[in-house]
Amino acid sequence: MDTVDDLFTDWHEGNIKRLKHHHIPLSVYTKDIAPVIGQMQPIAVTRRDIRQILRNIAESNRPTIANDALLYDTNS
Repeated sequence: MDTVDDLFTDWHEGNIKRLKHHHIPLSVYTKDIAPVIGQMQPIAVTRRDIRQILRNIAESNRPTIANDALLYDTNS
């Protein structure tokens, strides 16, 4: 996996079978995560990058989506 986008694509393939509403994590990734870290190498992503993503989501008055974004990673 060269980029976070590649990693997400691989992870999301499993969501299509596993999640009833697999379009939701795709939407969150596409709108909120990919613009910030999508083209980065996974090893280059820092805590600061993750905090910025969560801050951006929370500042857009979507705190539930910020929580969901964290959960997607831990429920894979």
